[in-house]
Amino acid sequence: MEIAIAIVIILLGIVLAVGMLAVPIVLVWLVIRSLGNSGGGWQNLRNTFATSGAPAGDVRRGQTLQIGAVFYNHCATVGISDEGLYVAIAGSTVLIPWGELQSVGRAPLVLKPMQRLAVGKPSVATMGMSSKLFESIRGRLPMR
Repeated sequence: MEIAIAIVIILLGIVLAVGMLAVPIVLVWLVIRSLGNSGGGWQNLRNTFATSGAPAGDVRRGQTLQIGAVFYNHCATVGISDEGLYVAIAGSTVLIPWGELQSVGRAPLVLKPMQRLAVGKPSVATMGMSSKLFESIRGRLPMR
């Protein structure tokens, strides 16, 4: 009888521990999911500027971009072409015409200096990129 009670107590402890781990995991998942779909994000860019073409022109792989609130660390492919700025992330590609990009200054980050762009007129997203990448496209951006 004492063994049965001990087993029940152990099982209840395991269930409680799993439940206590599951709640934070679900909350983190919900936050990440909401950030990825929030206004100013990748979904807005895909809805507005989707293309079936692969990035063309001066193609740079492994770029870090901030789109909306989400960082895409070393996983974006960027193409700088006459047509505009290609951005490919996770199998989806957008082509943003140069006239749809506007520099809005530096992104307030401590570790990595980034330049911030507004995308679309009216703006559908914000995009942060390294200063090095920004210098490569600066001459193609429309004057304010």
